[in-house]
Amino acid sequence: RAVLRASAIGNVRLMFPLITTLQEIRRARAVLAEVMQDLEDEAIPFDRNLSVGMMVEVPGVVIMLERFLEEVDFISIGTNDLIQYALAVDRGNRDVVTLYNAGDPAVLRLIDLALTAARRADVPAALCGQMSGNTIYAMILLGLGLRQFSVPPSAILEIKKITRSVT
Repeated sequence: RAVLRASAIGNVRLMFPLITTLQEIRRARAVLAEVMQDLEDEAIPFDRNLSVGMMVEVPGVVIMLERFLEEVDFISIGTNDLIQYALAVDRGNRDVVTLYNAGDPAVLRLIDLALTAARRADVPAALCGQMSGNTIYAMILLGLGLRQFSVPPSAILEIKKITRSVT
């Protein structure tokens, strides 16, 4: 309700986190539609054309992403969880945290698969998580076709510099 109400006074997009099945995104959208109907019934203004997206954080979702892209207006690849789930590494466990590697070929392939699927479906794709603000990965991500980075404020200048230095 709060996000929808805020959409009446500004540019707002809604993104569902940690979606793992098509049924989840469909149910989330159904709940959203119910809340929209409630607001309409109460004559509370909101943007009926609000963009709805989802986080892509699970390897199984990446593999089936074409189907999910039919359900959303945009995606954001959440690298922190995607890396953890793809490599079966608990990033909070000091005994295995050294295995948590954003540059692992499997992780890069999952990101490439997601970006390729989004391009084919003409669905905007962003990337967030620690990887997006890391200058070591910026060029790789650009090479994979990423054009929307979600970075912490402290990394903006460096990431901008890198992205502006290449064609």
